Amino acid sequence: MIVSRGDIVVIGGGPAGYVAAIIAAQHRQEVVLVEKGHLGGTCLNVGCIPTKTLAKTAALYTMMHRLNEFGIRAGKPAIEWGKVQQRKENIIKSLRQGVANLLKSNGVKVVQGEATLVSPKTVQVKHPDGEVNEINAKKIIIATGSVATRIPGWVVDENNILSSTGILGLEKLPASLIIIGGGVIGMEFASIFQSLGTQVTVIEVLPRLLNGMDASLVALLQKDMQRQGIKFFLETRVSSIESRDNEVTVFCQQGTQQHVLKAEKVLVAAGRAANTASLGLEKLGIAMQGKNIKVNPRMETTIPGIYAAGDVIGGYQLAHVAFAEGEVAARNACGDSCEIDYRGVPLCVYTYPELAQVGLSQDEVDKEKVVISIGEFPLTANGKALIEGEKLGLVKVIQEKTYGEILGISILGSHATELIAEATLAIHNELTIEELISTIHAHPTVAETLREAALVAAGRPIHMMKRL
Repeated sequence: MIVSRGDIVVIGGGPAGYVAAIIAAQHRQEVVLVEKGHLGGTCLNVGCIPTKTLAKTAALYTMMHRLNEFGIRAGKPAIEWGKVQQRKENIIKSLRQGVANLLKSNGVKVVQGEATLVSPKTVQVKHPDGEVNEINAKKIIIATGSVATRIPGWVVDENNILSSTGILGLEKLPASLIIIGGGVIGMEFASIFQSLGTQVTVIEVLPRLLNGMDASLVALLQKDMQRQGIKFFLETRVSSIESRDNEVTVFCQQGTQQHVLKAEKVLVAAGRAANTASLGLEKLGIAMQGKNIKVNPRMETTIPGIYAAGDVIGGYQLAHVAFAEGEVAARNACGDSCEIDYRGVPLCVYTYPELAQVGLSQDEVDKEKVVISIGEFPLTANGKALIEGEKLGLVKVIQEKTYGEILGISILGSHATELIAEATLAIHNELTIEELISTIHAHPTVAETLREAALVAAGRPIHMMKRL
């Protein structure tokens, strides 16, 4: 057995892990990063990047069918699925190599293998060839990410019954698809595959979709997705799934009514769970919060010197949050003193149209019983949205009336996931409605809708009729 040393060992090369490694290296620490699979983690390899690549293809394909609206005559578009998949793989490989280059340029040593904690300062690594080595470290950062949640009794064979990873590798587009789960993952895949010509059905056990996002905007999104042809079964519980040949049957119950639904493929989109297998957390006595590693605001576990960040600690399970958590973990491991700030976390759903939110939703504000005013501005009144042919949508701004602080902003429509950046800046810096209004926005842009919604909240609408 070979024993090596490092100031800091990072376990996992996803968003939290590779950022933590780079930050630690920039603090002049000797850093070793252990990764079992590919650099980039879930997001880059089987999450954010591949799904958004497919979403872009789906959006372009949808727009191709609308070219006549713009005075363009063209032939009937067709999907070449093999080329779609190849483009996705090329982007993944390019970004994966980019992460490797970043780590190398910062002097981070990358080790391939499966890591296990054998003491608070020792990590055992089992390499792909079976060799086992140990690395002694002053500090350890765990950033092993998450895996698709498995439901007891449901066999996800990645052939007919798919996980969110398996569906990305389909060799051909299915004629029909049942998606179990109406959260972010399920809704994004529903939008993608329906746009590409697959008949999609979504089953959700809760009374509503996208729990946690603004209810009124989610209702608008659901209505438009139904217009696109997607079928929804809410408050519906799946009892069993049967797979035979090229057809899957889903048995479910909605109240007193039983449904038997059939499709070529089924996607189980029931969320993700912390990836802690093989880490040896129990032997070290690292405290857990449910199935997630418990940390304090400094990202430190209950064992001093061992930190954790990203999906493995639960919470938001978003790549951009993992970046921030990884940075905080690394800085504290290097001797700084800082805490994570979740005040302004943007939530993005890459459906067609997009949905984004930061701060409190109207539902959350109502529970707090705060005196508020709400400004809503429709994209139908925005010039740039009309020019782009993307007039479906709404911007909602919520302000606290006493001091005028912006409490939350929700956006449904084209470019929502880009527009939310300005809203996030406002929430993070506790800006007031007047500070947003006094900021000059370029015209014509969809971004103007943020200021227009703020004006409505302040009772001074300009580009929409004032209510008498």
